[in-house]
Amino acid sequence: MDIPTASLNATRWRRRDVSVFLGLTLICVACCVLSRAETEAPSMAKGQWSETPIWQLDLRPFGYGSASKIPMLPRYREAVERIFFTSDDVLTATFVTPVADTSPAVGSRPRRAAAWRLHAVFIEATTGRVRTTKEWPIASPKCQVFPVAGGALLLFAPDRLVLYSPDLEPAKELPLPAFKLTNEDIPKVLQSASRKTILLKYYSDENSVSSQGWFTGHYDFMWIDAQSLNVVLSWRQDAGENTWHGPEYVNALGGSVDTISDGEIAWGVNGAILIRRLDQPWRLICYLRPECSTPQFVSNENLLTFFNMRAFPKSDDAVAVLREDGSLLLKDQIACRENDLLGRPVVSADGRRFALLVYSEGGEIDFMDFHLRSARQTLRDVRVFDIPSRHWVYSLQAKKKIKGIAGDPFPLQGLALSPDGSQMAILTGDVLEVFRLPSSYSTPRTER
Repeated sequence: MDIPTASLNATRWRRRDVSVFLGLTLICVACCVLSRAETEAPSMAKGQWSETPIWQLDLRPFGYGSASKIPMLPRYREAVERIFFTSDDVLTATFVTPVADTSPAVGSRPRRAAAWRLHAVFIEATTGRVRTTKEWPIASPKCQVFPVAGGALLLFAPDRLVLYSPDLEPAKELPLPAFKLTNEDIPKVLQSASRKTILLKYYSDENSVSSQGWFTGHYDFMWIDAQSLNVVLSWRQDAGENTWHGPEYVNALGGSVDTISDGEIAWGVNGAILIRRLDQPWRLICYLRPECSTPQFVSNENLLTFFNMRAFPKSDDAVAVLREDGSLLLKDQIACRENDLLGRPVVSADGRRFALLVYSEGGEIDFMDFHLRSARQTLRDVRVFDIPSRHWVYSLQAKKKIKGIAGDPFPLQGLALSPDGSQMAILTGDVLEVFRLPSSYSTPRTER
């Protein structure tokens, strides 16, 4: 039976309409899926910076996201949620997660001691490929790992130090005195910029009586060679004794220490910087100058300080590098806007470079108790300074706001320089990024 031509054409057009409709539907579905995928994808800091990193890595598959759920004061979280270059070739990210106690309850039996796990992810610094991961059962979320010169790793636990080889094999263990792990009495670990020396400082107030007759505390120190775990020196200081005996008005009570090199200790307060070798008394290297503030060793020869150069001080806006004899190597005002702040610096192990953040903090001022309500932080850029050439060799501009805690002087989770200063790593949220830094300038910069 013959089909009329008009009916055949109508049937063809209906089939064509159905095909077009199905095609458009599939395109819409695909667009929705892609849009949803982009929404649900990890925040890979797309457009976050003015330059593209050489690689990015989402740390959530390794358990990093669960670390943010731990109730922990910011200064403790900063200690355990860290990134650092173990060597020029290896970048390490560390964090702590809680371990649920699944054992049955027996009366008033306390929980087991190891209620936490310290995690470390080891990543190839040039490619972003994860080499391996490692974890340790720990009794406190404040335990840490530190990089050691030569690519080794040092685990600090309440009762011991454990040195690991670059292959993550245990090399040596050093038992430690019992530390009090309370919110008030936290053992402090200081490391030299070269990663060759560790200073342990902890406080005790048990049965200590001052010369005046009242009870006071004391500090115990252990100076340790990080590469061999040999204890070089240990000593004790009365917490109420002024260890500075010069004519200047400086109150350096026992336990005063901000930073160490491989042979010296330094401490500072606005108006004075003191420095001493282990077997010698304090000497005053900076006094009643703007740059005489809290120091940080960037090498065995140089110290970095933040200070204020504005007419109406609000926050630190300038940096200075001092030699260990107190002479000024350089100073520079880098935060010129009213609300600009400087984040804590990180240094390269070779002592040639340091990196810091420039950001601003704003909000509504509560004049009743003078604090910021609804405080917000806006990161401007990350800067890298090369000390030998006296130049800022790198500036990474930020395009988006970085949310942070009001008053926290470090609104990024992590910032690190490789030992040779050729790479910089940034941890934003759960995303780790690495940027390659340029070589230094050849023309020295004059001090200004």
